[in-house]
Amino acid sequence: MECKIYHSNSQYKDLLMKVLLTGHTGFIGQNLLNSLLKKKIKLFVTKYNNLKIPRNKSISIIDLKKKNNSFEKFDLIIHAAWRKLDNYNSKDHINKILPENLKFLKKIISSGAKNLVILGTCFELGNCHGEVDEQEKMIPITLYGKAKKLLLLNLVALQRKKNFNLTWLRIFYVYGHNQKNKSLFSQLKNFIKKKNKIFFKLTNGKQKRDYLDVNVLSRRIISIAFLRRNLGVTNVCSGKPISVKKLVFKWKKNFKWDIEFEFGSKKLRKYEPEDFWGSIKKMKKVLKKA
Repeated sequence: MECKIYHSNSQYKDLLMKVLLTGHTGFIGQNLLNSLLKKKIKLFVTKYNNLKIPRNKSISIIDLKKKNNSFEKFDLIIHAAWRKLDNYNSKDHINKILPENLKFLKKIISSGAKNLVILGTCFELGNCHGEVDEQEKMIPITLYGKAKKLLLLNLVALQRKKNFNLTWLRIFYVYGHNQKNKSLFSQLKNFIKKKNKIFFKLTNGKQKRDYLDVNVLSRRIISIAFLRRNLGVTNVCSGKPISVKKLVFKWKKNFKWDIEFEFGSKKLRKYEPEDFWGSIKKMKKVLKKA
């Protein structure tokens, strides 16, 4: 005879995986939060200063401003928090944000966390060209990129002393609704809202980039994170280079934007390489196991 075991709701809740998400109010973080709320987990998010807290009974809040915070032994941490993304060369990336993040993650690890998934950035690489894989040498140009590189190196060094899995998801260019920074996508949307008939000024548009819709990105992050493995650096991107010129026309068509472009009226920023995109060979192998 088949024996079935039933759990009460309270017992079942205790068996759920404990997942901590940081940076839930950010552009990518909001999408990750929405995806995580659909899963049967015990979800925790961090509160910093007066950031908006989601009103949801299934979310537990950790106030980082409280002294002597004691952290639970989380089964999975998805660290999407980072400030000052509107200024990649702010000194705060090195002087304040990096130390804050490192201190927080060290405390989490000391509390017994075994699975860390950190969102990295292609800005760690610096002046690269063509298709870049996870072995590409990191020579960052921006202070944001330098800070992220230092965080990665510190965590890799910490692994020699502490036993935990580290997956560093290297994010390239992302777009989507609710994007509020100085990204190309958000600038275009704001331009359209003003109903300005002047042409939107761009570079020559020949530079090639790797863009991914934030919804696709979030699904891939969640799938990889829930594997809870020690994957190290892993690109999460489209793997398909597209010129900025083709990209903006694609957006114009897909989103039915009433806008005209003026190419060649802006110079490419010094910290951005001419052409580069991410290799997805490793990501595809990883996702097959998800």
